[in-house]
Amino acid sequence: MTNMLLNHKKHPHRTRMASPLIGCLTVALSCFSQLAVSAHLEEGELRLLTLNTWKDRFAGGPLVHDFYYNGNYDVILTQENQGRRYINNIRNYLNATQNSLGYYNNNYLGTNGITSRLKGIHESIPMMFNLRRYLNEPHVLRHNLWLPQFITYETDQLPPTTIASVHLNHLVNPKADYYYWFNEPKDARVKQAKALNKWAEKYNAPIIVGGDFNAGDVSERGIPFDQTYPADGSFRGKKDNTPYTFNILKKQFELLQTEQDRELFTHHPAGNERTTWPSRSEEKLLSRYKNWSRVKLDHFIASRPFAKWWAVNNDENDQYLGVLNQTGVASNGISLSDHQAVAHSIKWIGPKIKRYNSTKFSVTFDFEQFGYAPYNFTRNNQRDDIYIGQLADKEGVPILHQLPEDQKKQLFQCSTDTPTLSSFINEYCIDDHRFIAQTRLNGEVLITVDEQDVFGDNNAQIILSNGATLQLTQGANNNEITFYKKFLIEGNTANVIDIDEHLIATFPESHSVQGDGDLVKNGQGHLVINSDHYSVDTIVRNGAVVVNSTINQGTAIRVEAGATLKGYGKLSHVELNSSAILSPGNNSLARLDIMDGLYIENGAIVKVDITTHGESDQIVSTNTSIDLNNAILSINLNDDEARLTGEVSYNIIQSDQHIVGQFSSVETNLKNSSVEVEYTNNSVTLILNKGIL
Repeated sequence: MTNMLLNHKKHPHRTRMASPLIGCLTVALSCFSQLAVSAHLEEGELRLLTLNTWKDRFAGGPLVHDFYYNGNYDVILTQENQGRRYINNIRNYLNATQNSLGYYNNNYLGTNGITSRLKGIHESIPMMFNLRRYLNEPHVLRHNLWLPQFITYETDQLPPTTIASVHLNHLVNPKADYYYWFNEPKDARVKQAKALNKWAEKYNAPIIVGGDFNAGDVSERGIPFDQTYPADGSFRGKKDNTPYTFNILKKQFELLQTEQDRELFTHHPAGNERTTWPSRSEEKLLSRYKNWSRVKLDHFIASRPFAKWWAVNNDENDQYLGVLNQTGVASNGISLSDHQAVAHSIKWIGPKIKRYNSTKFSVTFDFEQFGYAPYNFTRNNQRDDIYIGQLADKEGVPILHQLPEDQKKQLFQCSTDTPTLSSFINEYCIDDHRFIAQTRLNGEVLITVDEQDVFGDNNAQIILSNGATLQLTQGANNNEITFYKKFLIEGNTANVIDIDEHLIATFPESHSVQGDGDLVKNGQGHLVINSDHYSVDTIVRNGAVVVNSTINQGTAIRVEAGATLKGYGKLSHVELNSSAILSPGNNSLARLDIMDGLYIENGAIVKVDITTHGESDQIVSTNTSIDLNNAILSINLNDDEARLTGEVSYNIIQSDQHIVGQFSSVETNLKNSSVEVEYTNNSVTLILNKGIL
């Protein structure tokens, strides 16, 4: 890929000899196809590996070269490096291969390393320098959480993403600080997890963290053979095994995993592909560390609110993706480490995200990317990585611990309406989109939303361009959407706002709707224009548009058959097609001013509300004549006809120019009164007489 994020060539059509355990006894077609599959990356995809090297086992030397070559990874995250030897050896080997996979650079901080062939920036500054100061908690040590990072350059396929390598405290008790001889002390694992959360929240950009978290997903240390759920502190004689670390991390991150490597609520057998410790060659470690069971300690996590747009896209035929229980070995058949390596192909499936300024991003939905298929743009991440029993307080302590075990093991549903669970949706599922400064819908895309906050804060901008459709649907708790956003409508093809029935969408007074494009109002819902900076030619195709403001001069509104134009504002240019409805007000009497032209087709409907006291809607036209053109006049008395006394006159249409033509018919809800219409050069008057039919 030229001019893209990746800086590597297509994998050569050749094989490399590997361990018999890898499955390459001979130069076989299976290995050949495996290399081809694992080598070529789709656009918008990252191929990531994490491995705890177990203090440089094999030193990144020849015994592991085949593994790294065959894996063909974009980014390699390593932990427990004893200096730069391991990562330098891997980098130098990959860069020296005859048919290069790309040019690799590396980064090292603490004992963690990053080796990458992507274009970007290596960052070695400890972002969480001095956790006591960073977390502002009195009982935190003055320890640095070493976190080497690599920041990818943004492309049309991938956002600028920070990839970090992490190694958390290894103690049995996740709440205990680490002290050992003259080594630098380490803060408790849960404190480190809090620091990662705070970093992701403050940084507010896409982050992927991979590494050895020394903590499992469903339990802190793996579920023993005699348990089906992690024991908490109430179990006599059993150590607390509550997954505090990930209970905390899941407040700001989501796990990147597949169903094949998801950790289960069970004691895992040896040789499984759901746990990473101990590795296949190091099962004996279980007898040394008796408080630990087989557990997945090595993970990839993605930061919210961006995590919902990352998807694990592993090819099931690729032996170098997933928990590498079979292929994660050196050429002598021994596991690479006491941990199994974990690798995933991570694909960006969200909109294009690029830097807008130093703190915010622009978001673009392009037709080339999304096509005609509807895309639901939402803050609800619909995550599937958190269990009901993991809903926790800020310390990671489960809140619903009293529930039955089988219920606690169920995945939490982000659309649940169960009263005891729905209160957690906002914290775990509704992402903060204030990182968005601008959202662009470009081309004939169809983007569906049910709220305005999905587009960012009240200073954000929405751009509809070249035939885009913004479809507004009724959310679970609302039937109104007020867009406290600036709208820009542009392009040669009309853009569409489609509003569901029973839904009211409003452009408020303080926010502009401008541009050189046209806007089509579709759907049976209402569009209310309160903005005093509305300058977009508009076609009302369905439902109703209510104008309660002054439309910019020269702006045209055309109403098509069956659609309605309402309000009490000042309009510039209005066209009524046959069967279109013009109705001043909106459930109340009002005056509607039309300043630059009212054009009425034969069969259009002018609807006027009146009272028994002589009050009525009014249509006032200036600067142009009106041709009634055999339209239909619809009269609606909105109070009790019995209150009508004698003759009552209503001046319903006025013009400072000429009024020509007449209505072809008058429709009314009156039962016992006559209706007469009088026409003059510049007015239309309605006369009611009670009892005269």
